[in-house]
Amino acid sequence: MQKGIETTPDDPWPYYYLGLYEATVAQNFGAAIDHFGRAINLRLDDAKIRYHRGWCHEMLDQHDLAREDYEEALRKLAHLSAPFSLPYQGMARLLNGVDNAEALRYAELAVKEEPGLATNHLVLAKLYEGLEKFTEATDQLQAAAQADPTLASPHYQLYRLLSRQGKASAASHELAEFQKLKTLYGS
Repeated sequence: MQKGIETTPDDPWPYYYLGLYEATVAQNFGAAIDHFGRAINLRLDDAKIRYHRGWCHEMLDQHDLAREDYEEALRKLAHLSAPFSLPYQGMARLLNGVDNAEALRYAELAVKEEPGLATNHLVLAKLYEGLEKFTEATDQLQAAAQADPTLASPHYQLYRLLSRQGKASAASHELAEFQKLKTLYGS
């Protein structure tokens, strides 16, 4: 990436990919924020770069800065040609427990924007469960499991939710599925 930066100093993408590396592999969110900031300075209209910097702020519990980046990313979505739901999802996470109605609205927008993204369904399920809308939460967890059949966590959450509702047989099935997927994929 350093070579890319030296060769084309006006290209935001080496900074963006360094930021992704720092955030997801090294989990050095401060360094990632710096890289994303440089990328933003070179490409002001990019929603994805702005979202990822916001996510790093969220990981550092800098919620006001995360919200600013998420809101700006939402304003920049018009410049994207492909669906991108993560800013909606980020706002839903930030507003959960603060403004549940608004959090729910953002989570629903995320699912509408990218229904095939399992994490969108997981966030919406969490909000529904918090509102004691167990049927809706169950539906979203099942949608998450369908969107990513290798993901174990929706099955564990289904196990918890079904157990809470006294549906022992269905809960046992979900626990077995969770254990199988956890062993196979570790997710």
